[in-house]
Parts: sequence; structure tokens; C-alpha cells
Amino acid sequence: MKNRKTLGLIINSIDGSYQTLLWLAFKKAAEELDCNLLVFEGRTLREAGYAPK
Repeated sequence: MKNRKTLGLIINSIDGSYQTLLWLAFKKAAEELDCNLLVFEGRTLREAGYAPK
């Protein structure tokens, strides 16, 4: 069995224009490098100005 590297991306959202482009760039790089990609989408905890989704 081949050991594959794993890349991780923590991002606040994947539905914004900047965030979508960043996520797609990581996805493309992982495919080209034959790596796994783990993406964690999250928001700042208890930050003023952020409404819950």
C-alpha cells in the first residue's frame, strides 16, 4: 500500500468568492501531488459581529 501525504485546510467558509478559489486551488494541488485533502470549514467562536449560520 502506498503512503499518501495529507494536506489540511482550515477555512471559514467555502461559499465565498475568495474562499471558493482558495479551496479549488488546494483541491487541484492535492490531485496533482497525489495527496489526500482534508477541509475543515468553521467560523470564529464567540466573535462579535458574526451571526450563527
